Amino acid sequence: MSIVKIDAKYLDALSKIELDFKQESLQIDTSPLSETDNLLKVSRKYKQLKALVVTLANKGYYLTLFSKGISTFSKYQNAEQFLPFLTKKNYNYKVLDNLIYDLKLPEMMLSESNLLVIFSSFQIYPYLDTSVDKRFFLKDFPSIQKYVPANTYVLRIADVGGVAGNFYLNTNFDSNIEVNVSKLIDHVRKSINVLKRNIVLFGFSKGATASLYYGIKYNYKAVAIDPILSDEYHIKTYNDSHFTVGIFPESKQAKFKKLMSSYKTHKNLYIISSQSSQQFYYIQNFIWEYDLKKNINLVESNHPDIKEHPDVGPNTINLTIMLLNAIFYKVNKKASFTVPC
Repeated sequence: MSIVKIDAKYLDALSKIELDFKQESLQIDTSPLSETDNLLKVSRKYKQLKALVVTLANKGYYLTLFSKGISTFSKYQNAEQFLPFLTKKNYNYKVLDNLIYDLKLPEMMLSESNLLVIFSSFQIYPYLDTSVDKRFFLKDFPSIQKYVPANTYVLRIADVGGVAGNFYLNTNFDSNIEVNVSKLIDHVRKSINVLKRNIVLFGFSKGATASLYYGIKYNYKAVAIDPILSDEYHIKTYNDSHFTVGIFPESKQAKFKKLMSSYKTHKNLYIISSQSSQQFYYIQNFIWEYDLKKNINLVESNHPDIKEHPDVGPNTINLTIMLLNAIFYKVNKKASFTVPC
């Protein structure tokens, strides 16, 4: 296995580097630039390296190891082969249709059960961690089963792909993600004998994007906490910190516009957001422009500790639990309102 060593003075020649994309793994040595930061972090400073990272992702190579300035990217051939890179303990990972997932049993088995599907968010810090678990399968709200009905299964689905995740949406590398996610939820539902009306999708940020998308497209109930419906802010303000440019065949605006023109919204879709979040503008415009029947419930939080997008999830846990339980217990009353905290 050859190691490609990159020096700052050779950055402009990166486009001429020929990588063998048939190899199971590729190693990129950026120690002349930084011995402590992996290629993902280093690429935030150099546009040539960022283009290289995007190329690797579009070929199915994801960062799996970093040591002394050398970043190792492993090729995603299938979920079974990639499973060993997920190292989190106390999770019994399973594979179906090239997706990795974990299913937690309910605390109490009753004649009729619920299913809570959780889509993972971005890790806030350290961002772009080498750990595959942290980038692709962050376990948001690990204690959530304590706060929902005792007869609730919890399904978590990994978001392996892209650079920091795929938002559970189709990418240039994999055009089957959305079909596979839908099939996985349906497979789990049937295997544990849960009625579709007893399923709720949930997520924050990246995970909220997914919960809202699948909730609309496949008619599931959903609670989405500050979903990212446009990458514009992160592209313009943080130089595409989520690494979305060049990864997806279409923008989120185009994706959701097409979604809303093809599918009907229903009254069990909830979005929690805050005017202090940078995503609120896009969420509000999305609802105004596309939710013509006013079925999507927007719950605004005025919690004083919400200063920006990452603050919304941690400071709206009470609202999240209230809405999840209201849906599970069938307390379905339309709710577009503002709360003081």
